[in-house]
Amino acid sequence: AGAAAASAPPSSGVQLDCQHGSATILLSPGGAAGRAAALGVAVEECIKRLGDIHVVLLRAAAADENGEEPEPSGEVVDEAAQEELRKLPQMLVGFVERRASCAETCLFAMCDAVYMSRGASVDVLERQGGSTVVPLPLLRALGGRLDAECLASLRGCQADANSALSFGLASEVLDDASMTARREDLVSQLRAS
Repeated sequence: AGAAAASAPPSSGVQLDCQHGSATILLSPGGAAGRAAALGVAVEECIKRLGDIHVVLLRAAAADENGEEPEPSGEVVDEAAQEELRKLPQMLVGFVERRASCAETCLFAMCDAVYMSRGASVDVLERQGGSTVVPLPLLRALGGRLDAECLASLRGCQADANSALSFGLASEVLDDASMTARREDLVSQLRAS
C-alpha cells in the first residue's frame, strides 16, 4: 500500500504517514489546538486500513526542518485526544526524540511501549491555576510509580529519559541511531507476522 496522509489543520500539530505496514502519527510541539480532532482523523484512517497497518507509531520527532529543538508550549492535557488513541485496534508504540510537553506525555502513557532517545525528556507536571500537579491521565497510567521520590528527581516539570524509564513511562532508552533502527525493526517484524 502506498503512502497516505490524513488532512488536519496545520495548527493541530498532527501528521499521519501510512506506508510499509505501519502508520506514523507525528506530533509537532505546540499543536494542541485541534489535536483531538486531528488524532481522530488519523485513528479513523488507521482503523480503515487495519489489514494493511499492523502497528501505529506515535512519534515526537527531534527537530524541525531548521534543525532547531522546539520548546513545548503551555498546552493543556486533552483527554479527548487520549480517547481517540484508545480506539486503535493496532499496537501503539511511542518514540520520544525531544522534550515532550505534558499533554504529549499523557498520549505516550497510552502506548504499549515507549522508546526514548538519551537526550529526550518528558514533562510530567502541568500548571493549573497557581498549582503544579500531575495530570489525572498520568496518575491513571503510572499509578504509584510516580511517587514523591520520582517527583523530587525532576528538573522543573521534566523527567529525563532515564527517570522516565525508572518510573515505567519509557520501555527503553536508546541512542539516536538505535531509535531509527528500532522503528524499522519493529515495522519489519510486525509486517512479517
